Formats: sequence, C-alpha cells, structure tokens
Amino acid sequence: MENSAPEKPKTPVHKFSFTGGFGEVFLLMVKNTIFTILTIGLYLPYARTNMRKYVWKSSKLEKHPFMFHADPRKLLKGYLIIGACLFVSSILAQVGVSLVPSFAPVFKLLPGLVIFFFLLRARYGAYAYLVNNTSYRSIRFHANQSGYGEYMKAVLIGSFLTLITLGFYAPFLSAKLTRIKWQNTSFGNIPFQFNMKGSSYAWHCFKGIFFCVLTLGFYFPWYVVSLHKYKMKHLKFKGATFHTKATGGSFIFLQLKTMFLLVCSLGLAFPYVMNMTLAYYM
Repeated sequence: MENSAPEKPKTPVHKFSFTGGFGEVFLLMVKNTIFTILTIGLYLPYARTNMRKYVWKSSKLEKHPFMFHADPRKLLKGYLIIGACLFVSSILAQVGVSLVPSFAPVFKLLPGLVIFFFLLRARYGAYAYLVNNTSYRSIRFHANQSGYGEYMKAVLIGSFLTLITLGFYAPFLSAKLTRIKWQNTSFGNIPFQFNMKGSSYAWHCFKGIFFCVLTLGFYFPWYVVSLHKYKMKHLKFKGATFHTKATGGSFIFLQLKTMFLLVCSLGLAFPYVMNMTLAYYM
C-alpha cells in the first residue's frame, strides 16, 4: 500500500470589502455642505472627520470595520494656526517691502516659504494623523513621529535630484517615501514590512511609460494598476502578503461608468459614484 503525501494546508485568505450605503452618504454630504456654508467654512474639519468616519466604518476586513477616532477640534485648531501664520507672514512681507524696498524680492518670498514649510510637514503629518486615529477591532494603528525628519530630508534631497535629472529620479523618490511611511507604521506593536527597492520600481515605471508612449496612451490604465500591484506585493504584515484583483480593463470600465453617471445626472450621482469607487478599490 502506497503512502500518499500529506496535503499542504491551504493558506488562509482574508478579504477586504466596502459596505457603504447610498442613502447614508447622501444625507451626510447634504449635512456637511449646509453646515459648512452656514459657518463660512469653519465646519469643514467636522465635515471631513464625519466623512472619514463613514468611510472607515464602511471599510471592513473579514466583516469587522475599521474605526476613525480623530477629534475635529484639533483639525480646526491646525487650520487656524496655518491661517494665522500665512496672515502674519503676508503682513510682515508688506511691511518689509515698504521699509526696505531694495530687499522686496526677498520679503515677497516669505509667504511662499511659509506655505512650502507647511506643505512639506503636512505630507507626512497628514499620513500620521490618519494612521494614528485608526483602529481595527479595538487595536490602534501607529505611525512613528520620528519618521518626520527622515521623510522631510528625503523630500528635500529627492526634489532637488528630481529637478536636476529632469524627472528621472522621481520613481526612486516615490519608492523611498513609500518605504519610509510603511517602515514607520505598525498595527498595535507589530510593524509592517516594505521591501521594495527604488531601482526595481524605477525600472517598472520606465517600462510602463515606454508602453504608454508606444500605444499612444492606451496602456495607461494597465500602467496605473501595475504600479499599485507592484507596491502591494512588496508589503507584508507578520508573514501575510497583500494582493488585488484589479485589472486595467476593470479600471477603464470604472472610469467610463463614473463619467457616464456624473454627466447624465449633472453630478447628483456623486454619492453613488463615491461608494462604487471605494468598493472597487477595497
């Protein structure tokens, strides 16, 4: 009697899903719009937080929802601080120009430098804000604040290299920034691993651009999906890998359906389109 080889245990598959309803998001959009107008924009942080809470709780992994815990008052405080800094810098620039006309070009750069500083800080700050206010099954995600310095340094050096190489360095910068984000992200006390190399990602990008040019842009949807898949396959969590069923064909169909619904409904189908798009990506 022959000994049959033992069967290998099947790898468990955990699926993401999006279960948002049209009615709920429609009413939420109406409420957010009305209150934002009535408060002359001051309700915007609350509107954004409400929408994120809806998206998070409608996004599920194995039927368990994600939760968003941010306090909109902190977001409002941040907006006010940025507004105040821009106002003060603009006043100082005008005073400087009037007092020292010979240095007018320098003073005129001041508001732009303030905007640049906040945009630079916000690129990682916004990511950390979303991650640190997210939980799954009562366990928080965490983005290390120490990633700020490394991320800002990479942006400054990478932007300069991208400029002097006429864009050639852009894929390398994108890979590095993505790697910094994931290497500073954890679920509870378990970190994510992201092992994508800049050289391999750049080659993938250049190859895709070549095919886009060769096909007069027809390959672009497949190129977009391939970049998403390429990054995803290099992400791991405690031995688990990530995969997506997205294809260039389904991506084109989604874009065509989106445009058709928005044009035919004069934009009124936006809540439905939003849910449809989120469900596709999840």
